[in-house]
Amino acid sequence: MRTPLGALAAASLVLAMSPSDRSDRGPERRAEQETPLLNRIDFEDPAEELRLPASLREVSGLVFLGTRLLSHNDEDGFLVEVDTKDGSVIHWTHLGPDRVRGDFEGVAALGDTLYMITSGGTLVSFQEAEDDRPVPFEAISTEAEEVCEIEGLARSPAGELWAVCKNNYDRALKDGLRILVVDPAGAPARAALELTKAQLASVGIEDLRPSGIEVTPAGHTLILSARNHMIVELDARGRPIAWVELSGSRHRQAEGIALATDGSLWIADEGGRGRGRMTRYAPR
Repeated sequence: MRTPLGALAAASLVLAMSPSDRSDRGPERRAEQETPLLNRIDFEDPAEELRLPASLREVSGLVFLGTRLLSHNDEDGFLVEVDTKDGSVIHWTHLGPDRVRGDFEGVAALGDTLYMITSGGTLVSFQEAEDDRPVPFEAISTEAEEVCEIEGLARSPAGELWAVCKNNYDRALKDGLRILVVDPAGAPARAALELTKAQLASVGIEDLRPSGIEVTPAGHTLILSARNHMIVELDARGRPIAWVELSGSRHRQAEGIALATDGSLWIADEGGRGRGRMTRYAPR
């Protein structure tokens, strides 16, 4: 089920955007910014479904570096490059020198620096490994744990790191949507966007439980919600403009979402007692 949504009427949005996020670059750019990406993806017939190795049974975040797909699980401090043809692991990056454990919930890249974030808001920065040796890393406190539990990480159009909250501790945002800016320099996390439960319900979105986040080149934000098998799309001003319901049998625990350079949308699902999976949905 795919539903286009109108703008929120009288919605009180908190949205942090730089002037470059709001720039108007002519009719073609405006059309790209205004047209929902979800309306251009074929969710009825997946283009590809991959079974992942045991190391990714609890697969979590996804990120593309060019055409290379990187992912991680939610327990151990490692990152892998996944073969988009068969789901096998091409390359490993281990954080070290000792084994690093944590509830890792998302991954993003700023330049050649990679970042993973834990559910408690600790940001881990590192470089991709060139060989099999563990790479050094820096653990950065964001103080996000004071406001919510984190469930995903993405790069914004302005080059910031955005983390999406699953459980908001602020009663005013209970069952709402909150996206935080998390700073690699260590400044306290701040709000990028906040929508209340009532604001979401006013456009037909209920029981949103974010499990992943992606930001498109047009500045639209995609929020993956595992519990109700849903993806919600926000425009560059933070307004919900579309949502789609995914197959519950195919996506039992969707945890990661990433947009490829060819316009395909990738979703990663934890395996539970079986194998983790990745699904690719191609443009129409």
